[in-house]
Amino acid sequence: MNKEYVIEPLDFLFSDQLFKGVDQKNPGNFLLITRKEDAFMFAFEQNLPSGYKIWQDVLSEYEQKLRANTLFSSAQDFVSAELEKRQKQNGSLLLEYRKRKIKKTNSEYDDFLFSEARQDAFSVLALVCINRYLDNAIKDDFLERVYGLYKIGGWVCGMKKEQFLLFDPKAI
Repeated sequence: MNKEYVIEPLDFLFSDQLFKGVDQKNPGNFLLITRKEDAFMFAFEQNLPSGYKIWQDVLSEYEQKLRANTLFSSAQDFVSAELEKRQKQNGSLLLEYRKRKIKKTNSEYDDFLFSEARQDAFSVLALVCINRYLDNAIKDDFLERVYGLYKIGGWVCGMKKEQFLLFDPKAI
């Protein structure tokens, strides 16, 4: 196992590249979402317009595929320990945000950065790491495509048919 390769998405979670904003002007495999309210609706709501997939159900299907692997528990334990280590190392980020919030000097972008979107990113990118730990047990490249969209600066918040929905944090 190449540990650096497996945990690369976790390191990304704590980089300044997470939610930096989408620079790509010609979306190909995604629909750009520019309203934060829409992004949260697509990510977390169960009653969506026709053609939209319930994002949490899509992710759950992939998690179930990973759970079928006999080494899933080992992979999950490894990734959870690595994530916890990084959360402790970067705990000051959350503390600084909370101080700004108390002082009312936080921005709307700060609020987004530490919202449910961040928790969703943790969960999704942990699945990418688990799949990598399991030698890419899921072969359809779905999880790697999701990670690729995070790397261009957005938050993957859903799907419409076979196209990803990508929220651009620059819209805040």
